[in-house]
Parts: sequence; structure tokens; C-alpha cells
Amino acid sequence: MLTDFHLDKSVFDAALLKDESFSAVHDTIIEYWKRYGILILPNDSAKDYLESIKTLPPKFHQRWIRAFTTHSKFQSTDSWNECNSYASFQQLSALSHIFTTALSEDTVSAVICDNEKTIRQCPQSFFELVGIGSLTESTNFNTSKNNATKDITFGSDINDIWLEKFEKLTKYHNKIFISDRFIFSSILRDLGNGYKTSIAKFIEMLPLDRKFNITILSDGDAQSSQMHTEISNYFSKHIIKSPPLAQKISKLKLISMTTTNFQDFAHDRYIRFDKHVCQIGIGMAIFERFDVPATTFTVKMLYESTAEHIERSALSAVWHEIIEP
Repeated sequence: MLTDFHLDKSVFDAALLKDESFSAVHDTIIEYWKRYGILILPNDSAKDYLESIKTLPPKFHQRWIRAFTTHSKFQSTDSWNECNSYASFQQLSALSHIFTTALSEDTVSAVICDNEKTIRQCPQSFFELVGIGSLTESTNFNTSKNNATKDITFGSDINDIWLEKFEKLTKYHNKIFISDRFIFSSILRDLGNGYKTSIAKFIEMLPLDRKFNITILSDGDAQSSQMHTEISNYFSKHIIKSPPLAQKISKLKLISMTTTNFQDFAHDRYIRFDKHVCQIGIGMAIFERFDVPATTFTVKMLYESTAEHIERSALSAVWHEIIEP
């Protein structure tokens, strides 16, 4: 549900951002970035951005520095030029393999778009150029916003759900925390019936070219109990010793918390990717073999959710295990 975007240096020359009375424009760009975007940085560009920030009125410096410090970023190995160096929209859209949206100053985008607007999208690659004054009209950002807030309907294709809600999160974030009270018990149920488990399906859908640090918090009964033993054996034999799945894992941590603690502190089921918390009404059950049930779905920032409190509660776990391939 993330939009990968380029922030053109021309943005910091925009009259809208130079005017101290237009705080809302700064806040809108930064808020869209925080919730729905990931900034794609070209090689050795961080210092240039900091210099650009210094050209803004001083009252805006800290909010932009904070954004560059805390919001999602990805350092690309590619290099590219600023938007105004491209002679046409077609030339600029050739960068679609690096990012899907370019944000620029409005007069720059108006010239390149060449359609009497400051926004234009390629119908084939879905690459778009957006002037900052038109940010709230961005197709890609609005799609990300919609996918972050839209519930899951009955019978939805899990592959479509993955593309809409998880694919970009897994492309750019490799630390995953899953909290679902019932996932351990559902794993043993499906294993006993000869079905693929939800966690196996989830790992199967992760991209091949990355390795993930995955933590799973669930109710796994007491330490050394039969359930504990069976869960430990399942992950050792069926996940870590399965080459197609193990190749995607750098580290796997299993945590068991008591039923009472789940009822008191950890009712919400979620999958967290860095600071983005995907709250799912039925949790990992969306990855089970059945038709996907209708369920609530929303993405919150970590500080807005109960995830921090739940994960602190997990420090007093009944048991935990770290399994490495």
C-alpha cells in the first residue's frame, strides 16, 4: 500500500513552500509521505536534501528534518537527474522501474506534463508526475490511501489482497512482527489435517530477493508443554528445512504469551512492517486455505496503534525461541 516516490529538488524552490503562511502544504506533503509513501533516494543525495531544506523558512526546518529522519526511505543504487532535465513526460516516465511517482514544483510539472495540468500518468506503467499543488489528486497516493483503509470483502483473491496491501511493504521493509493469539493453534490444526498453514502461505508470498527477520507472537501454552514442542517442531521441520521458505528468512523468533495477557493487552491482531501496523480483524486467517472471509483492515502508524504496548507485554513471555536457517 506504499507509493514509492521521488522528491524533486525543485519542490524546495516552490513559492508555496517559501511562504510562511502556507504551513498546510508542508504538512500535507509530509503526512502523505509518512502514511502512504516511501521516498526513493538516489545515490549520495542525502546531503543535497539537507541543503535544500535550509533554503526554506526556518519555521519549517525541523518538521522536514524530522521527516527525513523518521519517515520511510529507500536508498537506491540507481542515479537519475532532476525532473526539469527531461525533455518530455515520456522520457521521465522511463524511470518507472525505480519509482512510480515523481513530485515536483508546479511550474516544472506543468511544462513536462504538457497537458494544461500539473499532473499526468502513463496508462501503461502507471508512472505519474505530480506537482505539489496537486498532491491530493495523485492516483498512486490515493490508491495507497484507499488500500490502507479499505476492509477485505468475502471471497477476495489473496493474491489481489497481497498486491494491494502488502507487496510494497515487503519490498522495502524486512522486519516483520506478527501478533495473532490463534496462529499457533491454527498451525497445529492445519498440520493435522494435511493443509498448508497460514504462516507457510505468508512466507511463500514474500519476495524471493529479500531475507526477512520475522517475529511471531501467539498463545503457545506453557514452556515444554506438548503444544510448545509441536510448534517448535513444525517451524524447525516444515519452515526452516523447506528451502523455498527458508531462503526468505534471516531470523525467526517465536513468542508465546498467556491467554490472560492476550485478553488483557493483545486483543488486536496485526502484522507490523517497521512503523506501519496492518490491523486485520481475523488476523492471519486471511492466508488460510478457505475463501477469504470478510474482515476489517486498516493501517495505522506504530504510535497510533496498540502494537508498542503489546510488544512490551511480550517481554514477559511464557517462552520464546529463536530459530535461524
